[in-house]
Amino acid sequence: MQVYLFDKLEKFNYENVFELLSADRQKKVMNFKSDESRNLSAAAYMLLKYAVRDFAWLDAVPEMSLNGHGKPYFKDIGNLYFNLSHCKYGVVCGISDKEIGVDIQDVRKFSDGTVKKVMCPAEKAIIEKSDAPERAFAKIWSMKESYVKLSGEGISFGLQNVDTTQIKNIRTFEYERYFVSVAGNGVDLINEPKIIEL
Repeated sequence: MQVYLFDKLEKFNYENVFELLSADRQKKVMNFKSDESRNLSAAAYMLLKYAVRDFAWLDAVPEMSLNGHGKPYFKDIGNLYFNLSHCKYGVVCGISDKEIGVDIQDVRKFSDGTVKKVMCPAEKAIIEKSDAPERAFAKIWSMKESYVKLSGEGISFGLQNVDTTQIKNIRTFEYERYFVSVAGNGVDLINEPKIIEL
């Protein structure tokens, strides 16, 4: 299991790597209306391309498909799993020989309504008691997202039904502007994300 991180989005331009993207990813990138969304999509693919080469020694990203919940997977490779996430400040890719979920969440203001909607009582208490509630919220949110992405169910699982204070197979890494969380068997052995230049 390994996690890769790219957090220099302000220096990234999808046009510089467009020819290196798969035909499917090129279409996906161009379907976005904003350059910011195009950059995020292209950067995620380039990070995945780096990860499959570094972790699995593959020269190209294998063909992908979607499971019943919409989680992408490698169509013809049964023992290689990945997950992607991005936020305002970075892109993260997790890759493993077991199912994996990753999330990157930037630290920002939130509303009380959002807390009531997505946090369980134990998590609400942590945020309310915190000296840095925006950081506490971002950390818990990234943990929840990585957990629901592990199964592929995503937010349809109901984020308020996930109590991160009771889950053992999540590991979180803290940075100044964001948090990265990884969920899956073996996360206790995982190293800090590898920071990659694209």
